[in-house]
Amino acid sequence: TMRRNPSKAGEYRIRYAKLLRSIHHRPMTDAFQDSKLLHEKWIDSLKQHLTDTEIRSLHDLIANIPDRDTFIHCDCHVGNIMVRNDELILIDMADVGRGHPLFDIGAEYYHYKIMPALFDREQALKLLLGFVPEDECFTDRIWTDLVMHYFEPSDETSFHEIETIAEDMGGLRSLVVIVKQGQIPDELKAIIIDRARREFFPKIKKYLSSIRAVDRYFGNDIAID
Repeated sequence: TMRRNPSKAGEYRIRYAKLLRSIHHRPMTDAFQDSKLLHEKWIDSLKQHLTDTEIRSLHDLIANIPDRDTFIHCDCHVGNIMVRNDELILIDMADVGRGHPLFDIGAEYYHYKIMPALFDREQALKLLLGFVPEDECFTDRIWTDLVMHYFEPSDETSFHEIETIAEDMGGLRSLVVIVKQGQIPDELKAIIIDRARREFFPKIKKYLSSIRAVDRYFGNDIAID
């Protein structure tokens, strides 16, 4: 979409942020999987890579995420958007469920801020976008527009608090990717785990307190309009 219409990239970024905010206020029935339970299964599948203490800390993180019965895509990023008749359409719905929007926001942070830095940038962008933009700040712009038009933060302090919460969940997402994408080579799995042990697990107690305050930014209202 952005590759074929580069002049409309900014417009699409804003529309995507507003679409995501809208669907995150859609109530889902019990017929859809609980995203917390799904993440707990993924975490248990990491036992061959992580210590028992690390696994327990991830389960504690999931347990502290507020409960919510709204739409969750579970693999949110602009690469899973198509445009049909100028309407944005979400694709790749295999893991759709119900839960807190924080899961999707964490996935967004992972794809735009962690993934391009963690792996080979060109390879990561081809996987994410289908092309490699000349603008080296392209994914940073996607993330900034997402925060600005999804959350509409009142000031720079709020922006950074939102980003910190998203970064916490992005760290979790980077580990989940090991399970979700089984084709990842062992050397890349080792890079992900090493980063988590340096930058994620040492701060996980701090993350627990920030996640408890997450609804300050997400709110509790559920709309059906």
